[in-house]
Amino acid sequence: MMIFKYSLAYIIICSFIISCNANKADSAYMKDEDYKEYSRTYSPGKTKLLIDYASHKGPFDYHVSGTAIINTKDTAGNLAHYTLPRVLTHLKWTGENSVTAMYDVIPSIRKGRKVTVKDTIINGVYVKALANDFIEQGDSLKLNYRETSPDRKHELVVYRYGKGKKAGFMHLSIIPAKGAIPKYGNYFIANPQADYIYYARWSRTNKLIFFTDNIGKDLIYYGLVKNRPAMEYQLVADDDRYKGKIRWVGW
Repeated sequence: MMIFKYSLAYIIICSFIISCNANKADSAYMKDEDYKEYSRTYSPGKTKLLIDYASHKGPFDYHVSGTAIINTKDTAGNLAHYTLPRVLTHLKWTGENSVTAMYDVIPSIRKGRKVTVKDTIINGVYVKALANDFIEQGDSLKLNYRETSPDRKHELVVYRYGKGKKAGFMHLSIIPAKGAIPKYGNYFIANPQADYIYYARWSRTNKLIFFTDNIGKDLIYYGLVKNRPAMEYQLVADDDRYKGKIRWVGW
């Protein structure tokens, strides 16, 4: 019975602490001890601000961060109330009460979902959401690698988009031999941070072999396209050759 009482008391205390800190996690003020501001951009008439910030608080180190839209004269308010959804990035002022924001559609493309981009209003400012597939106007397809399968039925193609010597992250597709290359990778699409697949080739049995490092082997899964061609793949983690790499290296 005594043990039960102590256990119940412990649960109540923990619940109280978590509840209190959950409330703290919904707030972020410039006066907070661990508040950090990374950038601020004024509206054309300087009546409003875009602020990129982060704040750690509480014994459980709750983290509040993002981009907030606030009035220039209201810097003492709770930034969390005026913070944009994390899916909206690269904000730019287009007027005193309007901004554009980019919405990353690559996750939706990987999952085969219909992309729905919705505008929103934050603190009286209209936020126009624009679909972002990281292919900019004037970009061209740049082929990194192309290999025909041993049975001559398919091709492995690795490509990216960019201008001149500048190119973005990797798309990897499996297409019929001499077939057209799809706009987006139909098997794997990397992300802006890293390709994770640093070399790929066919095995003698018409399977795919992806070369990566020990970090990448746990992250490749997240770049796989849901409705990809039915080709098996295997991973080879080679830290000696690929550790610390970011983009496709080759053999």
